[in-house]
Amino acid sequence: MHGKIKILLVLFAISTHWLTGCDSNAPELVLYTDGEQVSVPAFTIRIDLTDAAKKKLKNSGESIKGTVVFDGDGTPLPRIKTAPHRDVYLGSAEFETEKLGTVKIAHATISKEAYSRLSDKNYHFTINVVSGRRTFKNNILTGGYARGRFSDLNNNKALKITCDLF
Repeated sequence: MHGKIKILLVLFAISTHWLTGCDSNAPELVLYTDGEQVSVPAFTIRIDLTDAAKKKLKNSGESIKGTVVFDGDGTPLPRIKTAPHRDVYLGSAEFETEKLGTVKIAHATISKEAYSRLSDKNYHFTINVVSGRRTFKNNILTGGYARGRFSDLNNNKALKITCDLF
């Protein structure tokens, strides 16, 4: 598994170099895959679909995917590109399910080093939910988006996201 990750990171680095050319002033993109991590307390997301979206996904055997990105305000690292995130990119978690309902995010981690640079430890999250693209070439869901602060996740209630068809 680590070999695949390294290959993907090398390919990403090559493509990033190609896009930015040889400009030594171009910002670097940092991915927090190594180093000490801080656990994010478990939280749940309730994914609801409109009737039309439920029917289309059920009849096609399509899955639902999601990405949760954690970031915050604080001290950026010099020459580090974090866009479209805030100054301190903490990390992300992904999930995929074929069932509707609640998804528990129980093993998410963020960079300890990045966490130490936050000016407010009540960091931000952004969740994007899309169709799994197993059956369809493109995402067929819309509205699968939520954002907030860490304190919004730590309240023992599922965060609700509703999706419809494009």
